[in-house]
Amino acid sequence: MATYVVNASNRPILYVRPPPPPYLLPLYLFLTFISTIRKKNDSLPLRLDSHLDHLSVSGVTIIRPLRGLEDNLEKCLTSSFTQSFSPIQILFVVEDEKDPSIHVANSVSSKFPNIDSSVIIAKRSSMNPKVSNMIAGFNNAKYDLVWVCDSNVITQPDFLSLAVSQFNANPSKIGAVHQMIWSTQFNSFGGLLESVFLNTTHARMYLALNNINVASCLMGKSNVYSISELKKLGGIDSVANYIAEDNVIGQKFWNAGKRHRLTPRLATTSVNNLSLSDYCSRRIRWIRTRKFNVLSATLFEPFTECLLNGLFASFSLSYLFHPFNPYAFFFAHVFVWFALDLIFYSRQSHQIPPNYLKDSFSFPQFLFGWLLRESLALPIWLVAIFGNSVVWRGCTYLLNSDGTINKFI
Repeated sequence: MATYVVNASNRPILYVRPPPPPYLLPLYLFLTFISTIRKKNDSLPLRLDSHLDHLSVSGVTIIRPLRGLEDNLEKCLTSSFTQSFSPIQILFVVEDEKDPSIHVANSVSSKFPNIDSSVIIAKRSSMNPKVSNMIAGFNNAKYDLVWVCDSNVITQPDFLSLAVSQFNANPSKIGAVHQMIWSTQFNSFGGLLESVFLNTTHARMYLALNNINVASCLMGKSNVYSISELKKLGGIDSVANYIAEDNVIGQKFWNAGKRHRLTPRLATTSVNNLSLSDYCSRRIRWIRTRKFNVLSATLFEPFTECLLNGLFASFSLSYLFHPFNPYAFFFAHVFVWFALDLIFYSRQSHQIPPNYLKDSFSFPQFLFGWLLRESLALPIWLVAIFGNSVVWRGCTYLLNSDGTINKFI
């Protein structure tokens, strides 16, 4: 579009306005679709018929790596014993024989004497302490199918039956069955931000990517897969020096043509006692980790966020339409995005049984946490993208270009 401007000498000067960037509006529409897709997941039934083939699955070994006293640890561990599927073997694996979690694990086990369970002391054998525990668990597993579940996760009693059912539906094509993480309890400012992140942005994108099914998207909080199938791809030892072992395992299955299946059951967790600094450090750690595992997706990540997405759309539309109020559009965009996140949170929260630990956001809490999280997203990403060290479990690690880690403090 050309505009004539009169200078000081009253002579018209032709000013050529830059052409509209053609990619911004389609990009906005695409990202809005990706960031709000959830219809397919919402249609998943809350109860699935579990036609269990006990000839193909003789049992499942549940591996729960332990370290320290997580929030609600007893309730988390008990949820493994109350699974409707049988037979099961439960292995609690811990690095330090003086770890206080051992007492809790033994106490819970004593309440279920008919279930095969034991505590294993596993000395550190890899750079990643969780993988060290997993290696010991795999070596002591009675069954080929294993369920690796973090110690701060509570699962519903029918999850394992559903997972086995999904494996049996197409065992040659399924690499892993997993759950989406959902925060149900927080008691701090950082916990509020983490809960808002997990229950909106993270959950929305996790569902979208797993429903579209164009790439591996696997979080290691609660995963079921076959030891023998993983051995064909290098085994658990091959991921020992990765901080994001879950992502690497998922990618191995994906590259081998085996897909992931997401169950309709949520894996619930608590995010108590987090400060604002803790929240920022956690986000920085995982962005830096993803940078060395999935660089293109990590570079693209800011464009899936509400505020930057809205700015791009406002900028594009202001070129394409005249007159156009970009400020009104931007605030309308933010309002609609917030409303969709609030609806999404409400719908997913209904899946949590009433007897589970659950803190509901008040509307002011949700609004404040949502606005602050959205505002912090880009600054956190900028800090994370230009570094290669992470602090994890009290140690500092250097990230290598291949995604492996070196401990240096």
